[in-house]
Amino acid sequence: METTYCFIWNVNPIIWTSGGISFRWYGLFFSMSFLFGFLLLYWQFKRAGLIKESGDLLVIFRLVFYMIIGAILGAFCGYRLFYSWDRFITNPLSTIDFREGVSGLSSHGATIGILAAAFLFHLRSKMSFIELLDRLTFSAALAAGLVRLGNLMNSECVGRKTMVAWAFCFPRHDGMLIPRHPSQIYEAVIALVVILVLLWVDRKFGKEKRPLGIMAGVFLSVYFSLRFLVEFFKEGQVVAPASPLTMSQILSVPFVLLGICLIIWSLDKKLPASPGRVNP
Repeated sequence: METTYCFIWNVNPIIWTSGGISFRWYGLFFSMSFLFGFLLLYWQFKRAGLIKESGDLLVIFRLVFYMIIGAILGAFCGYRLFYSWDRFITNPLSTIDFREGVSGLSSHGATIGILAAAFLFHLRSKMSFIELLDRLTFSAALAAGLVRLGNLMNSECVGRKTMVAWAFCFPRHDGMLIPRHPSQIYEAVIALVVILVLLWVDRKFGKEKRPLGIMAGVFLSVYFSLRFLVEFFKEGQVVAPASPLTMSQILSVPFVLLGICLIIWSLDKKLPASPGRVNP
């Protein structure tokens, strides 16, 4: 299928090169996800009364460091575990083999890594694990959108062939003009929708008067439900064994169910957003 009736996306993924080092758009968006994620965490912690002196900022820096390590390790190992199963079976150590670089990352693996990092931070800080997840939701949604914009700049994670009026052509990916769904933009829009839903839920319950766990539940259920749907428009997705669904769709289901369970638990228990502290 060849046509010129599409928006031609031919952006150079490299911003500039200096001293033999290339600075890429993907790296910029990836870095921005943690920078703005820090600011959103600061907003959440300050509103909860957790930031009372300058030294408290170190807590957020430490939390962000945990998130960076958890996201990168989870994304790297998750990709090799979920999408290179045959290789994992023959060589389990390939899951943690960094000699081939960090190409190939899994967003579901990154989510698991972030959950694990948040749990470790909870053990060290004694802060409620569920409250941590609640306060991480805005940062996580923003990061998901920025990473997808990075994928767009790399002309990767492209959508399936289509003839819709808003189709994109990725000559850097295909070597020719093939109209495709701009699935990277779809996923960036999903992240924006999730942020708007989180803001709505936050305001509906009166900010710090929201019940514990509601934000984490809404994030998991809404984001991964929409991720499940957008997979129908993505190219080259690994089909799960004995299933018409892709591996990404199969992996999204547990997160959706976990989110729904968290919402039900949250609305039933109605615990304060900050356990052990009086909400303002």
